[in-house]
Amino acid sequence: MKRLLTSCLVLATLGAAARCVVELSSTTVEPRGVLPAEFDPQEAIILSAPGGIAGEYHDVLADIVSATHIGVDLFVIVGNEAEARSVREQLAGSRIRDEWMPNVITSANRWARDAGPLCLRGEDAGGLLVQIQQTPAQHQRTVSSICNLESVTFPDRLEVGKLTTNGRGLFLTTEAEASAVAGEMSPLHARFREYLGATQIVHLEPLRGEPTRFVSAFATFVSPTVVWSPKFRKKPIQKTTTC
Repeated sequence: MKRLLTSCLVLATLGAAARCVVELSSTTVEPRGVLPAEFDPQEAIILSAPGGIAGEYHDVLADIVSATHIGVDLFVIVGNEAEARSVREQLAGSRIRDEWMPNVITSANRWARDAGPLCLRGEDAGGLLVQIQQTPAQHQRTVSSICNLESVTFPDRLEVGKLTTNGRGLFLTTEAEASAVAGEMSPLHARFREYLGATQIVHLEPLRGEPTRFVSAFATFVSPTVVWSPKFRKKPIQKTTTC
């Protein structure tokens, strides 16, 4: 009853954007863990900036390191060794102690949020690292080793920006490959259940005109029962002609 009420609140909030709701709680597949919500307490943070985190962002990075150095493992993804050295030097110049220094990962792929990996909360308060197909090997090895997490691979290609969760099994998705007919469960839904701990999936229409088709472009959970979604002002589409 509580899950049904939650999904009704989501449908009422997002209105016509919702295609259907798929119940996964009846499946016999046992989840390996549960993907936490963004507002849940964090034990580790993977931080990156596509254009590089050194330079104009170094003051922000220093503030984040100062705020999270107690009880939180911080991973910073950089593009090359030169950027890694620059990050360490700038943090040292900002009076960040050596023991506060974050774990620096050098990788050509700096899209931490959308390329994974995903960290799950286990039933026994342990953790599990789920690698999706886009996850660079450097991210996976470093995070699983330092955080002492078991690592598994999600068997399908998945864009994480097309998923958001309340951390209690309810997921919103704009993933077309997961679209359902009449609310029936598909093989991909079963893998959402097994690898991410999903019990309900609400399928949403992507934001019209937004190229990534990410659900994060227009909806996010701010509590287990509240979805934040902006109100967009309708504007006429401007047509341009190149001569």
